[in-house]
Amino acid sequence: MLQFIKVNKKYLIWVILFGLAGVVISSIFDYLVKFMNAYPRLSHIIVIGMILATMIYNPHLILLDLLIILVIAYDLAKTKK
Repeated sequence: MLQFIKVNKKYLIWVILFGLAGVVISSIFDYLVKFMNAYPRLSHIIVIGMILATMIYNPHLILLDLLIILVIAYDLAKTKK
C-alpha cells in the first residue's frame, strides 16, 4: 500500500484537493440559499444583473436569457417582501 501511494502521490493530492473543494462549495451553497431566502428581492435583482452581464459578454443565447429575465421579473413583482 505504501509503495502504491509513493507511485501515485500526484493523484492522491488531486483527490484530496477535490474533496476539500467539495466541502467548501457545499458550504458556500448553503450560505447562498440562506441569503436568497432572507432577501428574496435583492437576490432576484442580483440574478438579473448576472444574466444581463452574461448577455453582454456572450450574446449567442440572448432569447433564452431574455426569457429567464422575464420569469425572474414576474416572480420579483409577485414577491411581497
